[in-house]
Amino acid sequence: MIRICLLLLITSVSMAHASEIVQAYKAKKTGRIIEIYRANPKRAYTKKEFIVISYALRKQGLFKADILVNVRMIKKEFAKEHKKILADIKKGATIDADSYSKLLKHTYWNLMNDYGRIMQGYKSVSEINPKDREHYAVFSKILSELEFREGQVDKLNDKITAHIQYVQNRVYRFTYGFSLQYLSWQQQSILEGAGSSTNLIVTNKGYCAGGELGMENYLFHFSLDACFLLGSGGVSSAGSAINYQQSNVPAYGVKAGPGVSMIVSSSKSRIGIKVPIVYNLQELAQPNQAGYEVKTESPLSIVTSLYSRWQFDSFYIQTEFGQYVGKDETLWSLGIGKSF
Repeated sequence: MIRICLLLLITSVSMAHASEIVQAYKAKKTGRIIEIYRANPKRAYTKKEFIVISYALRKQGLFKADILVNVRMIKKEFAKEHKKILADIKKGATIDADSYSKLLKHTYWNLMNDYGRIMQGYKSVSEINPKDREHYAVFSKILSELEFREGQVDKLNDKITAHIQYVQNRVYRFTYGFSLQYLSWQQQSILEGAGSSTNLIVTNKGYCAGGELGMENYLFHFSLDACFLLGSGGVSSAGSAINYQQSNVPAYGVKAGPGVSMIVSSSKSRIGIKVPIVYNLQELAQPNQAGYEVKTESPLSIVTSLYSRWQFDSFYIQTEFGQYVGKDETLWSLGIGKSF
């Protein structure tokens, strides 16, 4: 007698819950449906109840909870069919799509979309869960084998792949490299005497060997590079009161500074700007004529330059064209390098 009363009590409670869920669904109160479900998530809900609860959870964006509901429904209502299709796919057997329940196909569709929405919500690499992608791939494969909404499945696959790639590409990674540049740069001095002065522009040519440290993602590259200058140049005082001329004057120093560039191709070729500081040491001989002397300006100069780098696997060719800040002198270079 006690057992019969207990069974009647359980049945009446279940029917009351079912009635309340249906009433909430008819009233479009998805929040209430979720409240009922959360109050007793382990209750043995009917197929219809599972469908309504799943709808409410998706409507509220509770995709992880919806996954649990749909998995429970498959285990309760479609265990045999689910086991068979997994076995047939594993064996590579031909799948008879018509032999499977339409509701099961929709359940697989909901599960794939739930995992898809979770992955589309990834904002950083740390959020990426390989298990989500693994489960998503399983349901995508099942739906393809069942030929269910194939076009939409393929479209969602492409969207998910593109989003994960985008999230991964946004991450900045450390880079470094080495380069050798053929460089032309200028240094200004002043020839003074007889109450007048003449600007002397020393045009140097040489090499600059060094390296670069950087941080880059799929779109931007921030760098700090430095190289050692070694070369020579010549100067003449055409148009001045005296004839002053020198050639093969040794020059050495350092060129270093920050840069930022935009990556413009899949090979990571880039175009950007640099603001290097050039420290150039070069000593000009004093003129023989009495009353005249050469005064060298500060060896330290700031340059703004346009920069390009054309990447070929790990090797690259780079160019740089710049002008000294507040001066007429210019700088250009052509180089090769290797990045890591």
